[in-house]
This record gives sequence, C-alpha cells and structure tokens, in this order.
Amino acid sequence: MSTIQPTASLMFAVAVLAAAGCGERGPETLVAERPNIVLITLDTTRADHLGTYGYFRDTSPHFDAFAAEAITFERLIVPIATTLPSHLSILTSSHPLEHGVLANATQGGKRFVPAPELVSFAMVAREAGYATAAFVSAAPLKRGSGIEVGFDTFDQPEDKQRQGEHTASAAIAWLDSLAADQPFFLWVHLYDAHFPFEPLPPYRGRFQLDAALEAFIAQREIHATAPRALVGAFDTARSTTNDYDAELLYQDFQLGRLLDALRAHGDGAWQRTAVVVAGDHGEGLCQHGEAAHGSTWTEQLRAPLVIRIPGEPPRRIDTLLTSADILPSLLSRLGVAEFDEFLGKALGRDVFAPGFRAAPILSQDTGRERDEPLKYALTDESFKYFRIELDDERVEEWLFDLDVDPYELRDVSQTHTEVLESLRERTLALIAARRERGLLLRRGAAEVVDGGLDPQRLRELCALGYLEPARCSEFEDSSPSDDDS
Repeated sequence: MSTIQPTASLMFAVAVLAAAGCGERGPETLVAERPNIVLITLDTTRADHLGTYGYFRDTSPHFDAFAAEAITFERLIVPIATTLPSHLSILTSSHPLEHGVLANATQGGKRFVPAPELVSFAMVAREAGYATAAFVSAAPLKRGSGIEVGFDTFDQPEDKQRQGEHTASAAIAWLDSLAADQPFFLWVHLYDAHFPFEPLPPYRGRFQLDAALEAFIAQREIHATAPRALVGAFDTARSTTNDYDAELLYQDFQLGRLLDALRAHGDGAWQRTAVVVAGDHGEGLCQHGEAAHGSTWTEQLRAPLVIRIPGEPPRRIDTLLTSADILPSLLSRLGVAEFDEFLGKALGRDVFAPGFRAAPILSQDTGRERDEPLKYALTDESFKYFRIELDDERVEEWLFDLDVDPYELRDVSQTHTEVLESLRERTLALIAARRERGLLLRRGAAEVVDGGLDPQRLRELCALGYLEPARCSEFEDSSPSDDDS
C-alpha cells in the first residue's frame, strides 16, 4: 500500500487558516473547504467483466479511464448479492445482519428505519450543510424501502425501472442547478446491467461469440444454460454474456456523462470532489449453474470499486474489504469534522488506517420467505468457506483453496480439515456477533419494521420478479425479470 498523502480538503483548510492568521472561520470558509462527495453505484456489475480488472472485451472505457486516475480496489467482496441490502450496507456502514434488511421485497417486506446508533450517511451530510440528492433507477430502491432517508432530493422512475440515460440526465440537471460553492452529496444508481438484458442500438449485437469468450467460459466451467428463478426461462451463457456485456458498455457511456458533468461543474469544483464508483454485486451468467444473483459464489459477490480522493495519487490496492468499509475509508481522508460521529459509529473499517490488516469477509444469501436453507460464506485471503444450514441439525460445508482454484470448482473440505474448522468457528462467531449487534442497534421505537409496502410498489416489484408468483396474482403486469436478488 502506498504512503498516505495529505488530502486536498486538508491542504485547502491549512492554507485558509494560515492566510487568516488562524482566526475564526466564517461561513464562506466552511462551505469552500468542504469536499463534494459523489457515490455512483453500478447495479449487477461483475468486476471481472470490466477492462480495469482484466476483461478481454472493451466494455468499460470510461470506467477504466477514471480508474487510471484514482484508487482501484481489487477485492471488494459484498456482504450480500442483493440490491437494497447491499446499498444499505454502503450508506449505513453496517452489515446486513446489523441493519436488518436481507432482501428487496421478501423477508416480510422489511424496510430500513434509522435508529440513534444506525443512520444513513445522507442524514449526516445533510446535517453538515450538504445538499443531498439521490437518483435511482429501479423499484428496489424507491421510496418506501427506507433508503431515501436524508436525501433532500430523491428522484426515482415513475415505473419499475428506467434506463441510465434518464437517471444520469436528471442527476446532471440537479447538479447544474447548484451554486458552484455549495457542497453536495450526490448518489446516482445505474441499473442497466440488470436482467433482462435488452441492449439498445447501437449496443445491441456489439459483442459476438468468439474464441476468447469460449476460453473464458471453459476456464470457469460455466454451464451452457441455467434456469432463472420465478421467470421460467433458460439463459444461454454465450448469448446472455454478449447481451450483458453490451448493457455494460451502454451503462459505461452514462457513467462517462456523469463524470464529465462533475468535471465541468463550477470553477475548480472537481479539485474538491471525491468520487466513489462501486458495484452493489455481480451476476451469475450461468456460472455454477446460476443465471442471476443472490448467492455467495465469487462472481456474484466480487464487485468493482474505484475511489477518487482529491490530492491522492492513483494506485491499486489488493486487500479484502466489503461494502461497509467504503465510506469509513473515504471519509477518514476528507477531514470534515462533522463526519467524525458517523465514523465513530461506523461498523465498517478504514482500509487506510495505520496498521490496517484485512479480515475475512462474511457474506450471505438473500433472505427469503421460501422454505430454503440459510447459506453463508466466509472469504479469507486464500480460502473460502461455505456453510449451508439445511435445518437445525443438518449442515453442509464446502471449502475452496482460492490460490489454486479462484473459480471455486473443487471442494477441498476433506483435505484441509484444520482450515475448515478455523473458518467454521470464525463464521459462527461473526454471525452471532452481528445478530446480537443488530438487535442492540435497532432496539426501541426506531427499528427495522415490516414495510407495509404500497400497492404500486408491490406491483413494480412483482413485475421485476422480486416476489413469489402467488403474491403477485392480483397484479396485471406479469413480466418478471429476476428473483429477489
């Protein structure tokens, strides 16, 4: 890891204080020295399908160019491959068993409600004088999920989802309406890489089956087809991958529009703007026989993460971290005193902290109402442990040696029994600790409660395939696109 450099906001603050003879800071100074903060999330985006992470196709030219001037994290492992809980882990710097939301729509339709010790960063930024705005692209993140708390502006699609062009345009228009010296926290969510993969011209047909794709599929032993839950269709790995990659390219163009707008906003504003571009989870694409997401295979958990911190040199960091670690790592470098309380309560870790040592990452399957076993995974530097709790007495365990088997194809639980026992104990301890911490964090009137979702949002979630067909029979729109992932 590179030597830590002074942040732009800190250097600016020092210069201002020196010029003023270390006297009282007026309102103008307080505004001017606060860095803007931008979070752009890429839904369902596999890290290994982007050029920055070694993909053989040109699916991400704008992302790659941005990564070249920022800090690229090689091993972001999300705690759950599901849109709403994964985003909540970013914004609250907590883990799913702590914030309590384990699905988009099942699990009783639970929503997030802040508690004294568990708040969204948007609430903190607003209290600190930031303009706060969110622009989301799909029903799982619409009002009623709880993720809208703290945002003065919360812009969402009228229907179940919208293309990235419309989300990006709305965000750019909001950005243009701000005074150049107004600090802001902006979150933009792009959903284009999510199923169904229906790329628009000129992206449709951009990628074709070739020897490189065949080699990619063979290396990972990707299945030729895989069922997509609640849809009834079968995905063909080759054609689906081509369409998925075309959607990534379209999404990347919208990302480029956003980054260009940020660079052009105000005189010198880019120099005090911190930007995070992160995936919320990946996608199966028939790997391990799974078309969608919501499970704990690495292709569903490993997501891209690039952070631009003004004044910091570009570099690549190869250390394990998870979604809850993103904001603590960024905010600790910005020097904004009003964020200290949030950092003190954050359950994620600061990867830039002196002496930081990577810890195993606990992940879990999407919470379901269906009668399915509980599934967890613990990713260590070299091994990955899977735990499937079939019932109160029966447990199935797998272990993969990631150093020699990065695609998790050969179970070595019978030959590495000491590693298995060690990771089992660590997994059980983490599950117990986070469940207990979650109960304490959400204790009292403000807790995660049953959502009471309005009929319109239920209809949209049904249309996207996030609810069981039996619960959707009353709605006319019956064109599901994915399971509750």
